[in-house]
Amino acid sequence: VALDRDTGRELWRVRPAALDPALDRSYFQGTPLAAYDRVVALVRRNQASGFQDTFVVAVSAADGSLLWKRHVSSAATASRYATGAAPQMTLHGGTVYVGDSLAAIAAIDSRTGAVRWTRVFPEATPVDERAQNPAQEEREPVGAPPVLVDAGLVVPPN
Repeated sequence: VALDRDTGRELWRVRPAALDPALDRSYFQGTPLAAYDRVVALVRRNQASGFQDTFVVAVSAADGSLLWKRHVSSAATASRYATGAAPQMTLHGGTVYVGDSLAAIAAIDSRTGAVRWTRVFPEATPVDERAQNPAQEEREPVGAPPVLVDAGLVVPPN
């Protein structure tokens, strides 16, 4: 939903499936970012198979029309209704850094949607292995926004 900043009047409203039929049964998640003449938002979809998909979309700030869509990751979860930390984004110098909360980080050009790079962290210990060895340490997915510092990109764990 986009609102007029002076009056609060609704300017436009959009749902992921209206942007692209491939985003049917998906929802916006996390905090969107304003980037130039566009709004960049995260979209999550829970599949019946237990997989979760993360996409990033950019829409026109003027009318909410789709400018680009990129798939960031898909990962298996314990349940199709599993919830965890919301994916997070940081914008710097025309690059959107995305932490999808499923163990992937991506750098995406905010104007074109071109993926500059993607990094996938080792997956967490599978549920069946944890049941057999409860003392085994589990790696946590990314759960906070990526933070850009002089030395590089810091990705806090969940």
